[in-house]
Amino acid sequence: MQRLFIHRFRIPMEWLVRFSWINNLVWNLVFKFFIKDNATYVDDLAGYTFMMDGNRIAKEIADWFGITLSALQQTFVIPELHVLKFTRTAAQMLREANLSPSLFDLLFMPADDFLLSANHDLAGYAVSLAFEDVSVQKIAKLRAILTSLAKTCHEMGGRVYLVKNVFATPTQIRAMFGNNLGEFLTLKKKYDPRDILQNEFFDRLLAA
Repeated sequence: MQRLFIHRFRIPMEWLVRFSWINNLVWNLVFKFFIKDNATYVDDLAGYTFMMDGNRIAKEIADWFGITLSALQQTFVIPELHVLKFTRTAAQMLREANLSPSLFDLLFMPADDFLLSANHDLAGYAVSLAFEDVSVQKIAKLRAILTSLAKTCHEMGGRVYLVKNVFATPTQIRAMFGNNLGEFLTLKKKYDPRDILQNEFFDRLLAA
């Protein structure tokens, strides 16, 4: 019953946090009264997926009324040595542009061996920045800031996570993924010689 109540409560909250002043107020109250220093907080899998269901349902209800709830999220994987400096740099840039993320999240991710994974031979922290209600004016600011952060990410030995939104230049992507990208393109040429498998994302960032 408690989960059902929280689940329903999340739906209107998903709409309200799109107003930056409400979003800032909610997070300030949460960190002031509910988050304690040096405490450990662990989300179980059911709780985590339950939270994401609230986001999905809120969007579906809004869509039924003809309202599109746009969102943008980019994730950077940063080595532990530089993660604090990177988060401070990102926060400062957003503050100067008067932009408030609806989510500013850090999650440790172990290294893996997938060719185009941001964690290929790189254990580090995934720093995610999410923005709701992305207007034309806001997206222009975000494009510049996130592309600049992609440059900073590479300079710190990190990579941009390719599965979400990616604001970066092809040159930055080539520098981050290096030989892995070359090996991926070689495999694609071998198994897709007629370039049947392609899309805007591939053409914009990888094909060059």
